Amino acid sequence: MMHSLQNRHAVSSRCMGVGRSHSLRVCRAVQTADPLQVVLGWAGSNKIATDKLAVANDLATDVPVFVAAKDLPAGDAILQVPDSAWITADTAQKSAIGKYVGSLEPWLQLALLLLAEKGQPGSSWSQYISSLPSQPNSPLFWSDEELQLLEGTQLLESVLGYKQFFSEQYQQLNEELFSPNRAAFPADRVNRTSFSWAVASVRSKLHAPLDADPVALVPLADALPHRRNANAAWKLKSAGIFGKGKVLAVEATRAVRKGEALVMDYGPEKLDNALLLDHAVLDPSSNKVSTWRAKL
Repeated sequence: MMHSLQNRHAVSSRCMGVGRSHSLRVCRAVQTADPLQVVLGWAGSNKIATDKLAVANDLATDVPVFVAAKDLPAGDAILQVPDSAWITADTAQKSAIGKYVGSLEPWLQLALLLLAEKGQPGSSWSQYISSLPSQPNSPLFWSDEELQLLEGTQLLESVLGYKQFFSEQYQQLNEELFSPNRAAFPADRVNRTSFSWAVASVRSKLHAPLDADPVALVPLADALPHRRNANAAWKLKSAGIFGKGKVLAVEATRAVRKGEALVMDYGPEKLDNALLLDHAVLDPSSNKVSTWRAKL
């Protein structure tokens, strides 16, 4: 138990910016300027109401977050994003790379769509993509020195396994898809580094109930940070004529005071190691220390 507590304290310290001078790079993703303002601009372009949101620095991390613009009762819909504004496999298949990606797994289609649309001024997704961290927090991107913090834990084994899996995925796609179709997947935009960025971005932004069937990125809604003591949650609802459409609502799970940070639990059933690996997040107040248990 002492070993697991020490490991968890080390990683938690990095995530709070404590320790070596470069710890902030590990635990806070390198972000574009004013990412929340950028995604609010996207919401305005898509006529999504944001009157219940404001932006302020989080008291715990000093990072800009969405806060309640007014007092919100429990069950209130803080914002609603219709399925027409989601990024799905169908979105990818209707894009310029659609004819190349239809047979791939949905999460891969989303990752390749991000690559295809990134840096394209005319893209309807350019604002959302520019709001994503340019350097993800994921342990998949940590240096060997930084991974030593996980020495002796099951998490390190998982990280190394995922790194190998994604490397093999890239190698296969590069040989079978990217290289034969460079007009659609130019080497300056689609390479091992950018592929890793896209995969990590998709993994970090997928949340239940839109992380399996269907798989969807939901701009704006996915900008809420992770905390175990959440005050908001994703709810999937029917919408439109005869309820054939869907809307992703972010609902208050309890009464929220004006100015309070809006936060959601990325995986109530998950231990912290899974959240760090999948979403590159760690709540420093979490007491799920079994995350860092040593391998026996």
